[in-house]
Amino acid sequence: MDSDTYQAIMKLRNYLRVAQDMGYSWAWVDAHCMDKTNAVELLESISSMFEWYSNAAITVVYLADVQNSSETQLLASDWFQRIWTLQELLAPRAILLFNSDWTPFRRWECHNRNDKCDSRMLELLEKASRIDKESLRNFRPNVDMAREMLAWASGREATRKEGAGYGLMNLFGVRLRVDYGEREGAFGRLLLKIYERTKNPSLFDWTSNGNSLSSSPVNSAFPAHPSCYRTPSNSITASVQSIPNISPTPLQVTCSVYNIQKIKPNNGVRYFQTNQWDVTATGFEPLQVHPTDIEEYRERSEYALVLACQRVKSAEAKSSFRPMLLEKNKDGTYRRIPTTIPITAIPHTSFLERLVTPISKIRRKTETITIL
Repeated sequence: MDSDTYQAIMKLRNYLRVAQDMGYSWAWVDAHCMDKTNAVELLESISSMFEWYSNAAITVVYLADVQNSSETQLLASDWFQRIWTLQELLAPRAILLFNSDWTPFRRWECHNRNDKCDSRMLELLEKASRIDKESLRNFRPNVDMAREMLAWASGREATRKEGAGYGLMNLFGVRLRVDYGEREGAFGRLLLKIYERTKNPSLFDWTSNGNSLSSSPVNSAFPAHPSCYRTPSNSITASVQSIPNISPTPLQVTCSVYNIQKIKPNNGVRYFQTNQWDVTATGFEPLQVHPTDIEEYRERSEYALVLACQRVKSAEAKSSFRPMLLEKNKDGTYRRIPTTIPITAIPHTSFLERLVTPISKIRRKTETITIL
């Protein structure tokens, strides 16, 4: 028996002992209770996981890298870095954390057998997961908080690339076809379904994680990995390698399109190993964009800044906004140019006018475009 098999058996035995000691007659563990060779059963199991965790009397969380109830080790635990464990944290009403030697992380009695009801533990869970206490205790699948939930997942990884889609879909109440082999396509299909349901433009609010394949193979308006939804200063580089040949899915977006009069790579900045384009757009101050790949620039291409329309208009006029940079294809469709830093567009007015002039006064009439 090899070491990995032995560790798996011991983990299962200890888990069953803990469940029995707490008075339970039945226990479920994903590693041993799913037939991954049966496609139908696999889809049903993955789609039902959130419901199963939510209906469980208690969810046991084993932290293999935490000893002696160390808060420092808890905050750095690998359990909070995995995509699949996000629903294991949010779905259950009650959870109990255990150290690597299967001792409880927190001393508890029968009347308080839930780490989510302990104020200190809830603070630690909030800090480790970067998820607010209210969501930790009372989360329900939804698409209204889509952008915030994607930020929760942005610091997490999955062993298989498809996990970014399959491991998150239950949080949004979305069902995906399970097709291992599509790699980054799974996450792209998830984002496409969320956008089709909500038309929420905040899904376009992402920056490249520094990899030339940051755009999803499903549609360039979306990223290939959740890490792109982190702020640039905290972004991580996903190990994106080759992706399957997936035909982009056309996405209809109602938006405001601003023509770019001039766009030019800044060779001086390129010398310092950063990509920067100097851009002049109708109605705006000169601005800079930072594409992921300097080879993206094509001199004779037509480019535009695009702002997807909000579902609910803000009562306050803003003095700047963060558009997407798109390149127009020969057939009239567009593709997104990923950038490593958010684009900030400021109306071309005096400083005083900028404080009181709504963007809507310089915005073009809205139109519907197709992004591939």
